[in-house]
Amino acid sequence: MFIVKLFKYNLHGDPEKKFQEIQSLAKTKGVILIGDSTSARFYGVFEGSYSRIGTAVTVTVTSKPSIVSWQVIDSMLRDFIESS
Repeated sequence: MFIVKLFKYNLHGDPEKKFQEIQSLAKTKGVILIGDSTSARFYGVFEGSYSRIGTAVTVTVTSKPSIVSWQVIDSMLRDFIESS
């Protein structure tokens, strides 16, 4: 079964610096992030993509562990992307 969920956030801070932080965090979690600060794909425990226009970020999750709820994913993404 193929599940897709979209999340939308407002980016706070420098997009390039934030991307580097996301890339470092992803690596520690065993997730490969391929792309740049405007769009990327990620593979690992979670899979999907993100895109950014200005400060608007859309994250599309296409695969996740069944034991992890969408609310937990939303909370983790929101905390990281919207933190300054």
